Amino acid sequence: MYFKQIYSTPLGELLLVGTETELVGAWFTDQKYFAPDFSLEKIADVETPALKQARAWLTEYFNGQIPTTKITLAPQVTPFRQREYCSNYSRSPMELR
Repeated sequence: MYFKQIYSTPLGELLLVGTETELVGAWFTDQKYFAPDFSLEKIADVETPALKQARAWLTEYFNGQIPTTKITLAPQVTPFRQREYCSNYSRSPMELR
């Protein structure tokens, strides 16, 4: 089951979508391909541990800190993008599942 929340950033509103334990996507609400694979009207606006951690990570980042909050990512992407995420984020404080 998916859940969503809006997070306000200095760059605009960001939609976070996740499960209880994983962040599956993040999109700026005005971007061209906004959450294309999700029926947003069917997703509850509920804070989950995963979304709370994602918001904490983003808050640290936008406050100019190096984020120390760990988040688990499970992006809904193609196998190619999955490999790219794994190689690019292997040294970050995030886990990719």
